[in-house]
Amino acid sequence: MCRIPDDVTDPTYATDAERLVLGVDAIIDRLAGVTDYFARWSHQRLRIEWVAGADVAIGSDEDSYDCVDRALDVSDDDVNGVLVIADAQHASEAPGGWGRRGERCERPCPASRTRRAAYVGASDFVSYWGDDSPLDLIEHEIGHAFGWPHSASSAGIGDNHVYDSDVDVMSDSAAPRTVDPTRRHGPGVLAFNAWVAGWLDDEEVVFYSLPKVRAGDWQDAIRLAATDTTPERRAVRLVVVDIGSALLTVEFVADRGDNDHRAEAGVVIHEIVFDEEAPEGRWHMVQQIGADGSLVLGSEREWESIDGGMSIRTGDVRVADEVTSIDVRIRRNVPEDEQTSARD
Repeated sequence: MCRIPDDVTDPTYATDAERLVLGVDAIIDRLAGVTDYFARWSHQRLRIEWVAGADVAIGSDEDSYDCVDRALDVSDDDVNGVLVIADAQHASEAPGGWGRRGERCERPCPASRTRRAAYVGASDFVSYWGDDSPLDLIEHEIGHAFGWPHSASSAGIGDNHVYDSDVDVMSDSAAPRTVDPTRRHGPGVLAFNAWVAGWLDDEEVVFYSLPKVRAGDWQDAIRLAATDTTPERRAVRLVVVDIGSALLTVEFVADRGDNDHRAEAGVVIHEIVFDEEAPEGRWHMVQQIGADGSLVLGSEREWESIDGGMSIRTGDVRVADEVTSIDVRIRRNVPEDEQTSARD
């Protein structure tokens, strides 16, 4: 917990004097839901254990980064990351929190050296919520601590920074609660982020190098299982297409579990652009809009990239052996100038 003085000058904090009355132990009880969220999306490969740390405080002219630095400085050597919760709410126009992955180091590699941390204001723990706090913001900020970036549609990712995707905890993390006010968790984890985190095995990922694919030919169908399918089912859960300047990822998001706020299941496509200087992660993720304006592909649909360079075709959603899946095919389209030459 970080104690915020009444006369703090940082505009991040609301001007009222109300302060959080919950203690750390009570908050840790609520954080069990966050542990469960990451356990199910990692298929038990990640279990977060919460340990109460010493309270810290800042001066009137300091900010949340000072909060986190102090918490990291007094953290034990076996701590992998620090979650800091301010006892003051943020102003309505301020971000709810932030997270950072920190720096690499040789093991042992405690958070006091990496500076891996997540931080949130008090808003999700005030009396308004009773003992049923929403957890999606903390899940989002912990995602940043894993090195995951924001995602958005191409309309939202620009200067507006409108994180408008309802299929990714790293975008509109409150999307399930918008549909159902009783929901407390964010949407699921994108398959690319799960793979980078080590939660998908290599046999669950199929790679294409688009420049090496013969133009005009549909590739063999790939049976793509829903992203929440357990590894024991030995199914493909992610297709990665190298398009030369970037990567495209193709995954199938089911309308169940943490994603049951979705109106229907569908295939989602993202462009991954690597950028080591990106503030929240090592890459940008942009949900791709097809030439017809579509963001999610349902059954028996065809998607064409806006530049016309490739197409993706889906089959029917099917359920077999307890696995929900959809067939997808990929094609590198014949360039328009080659089509003209062929007609001539």
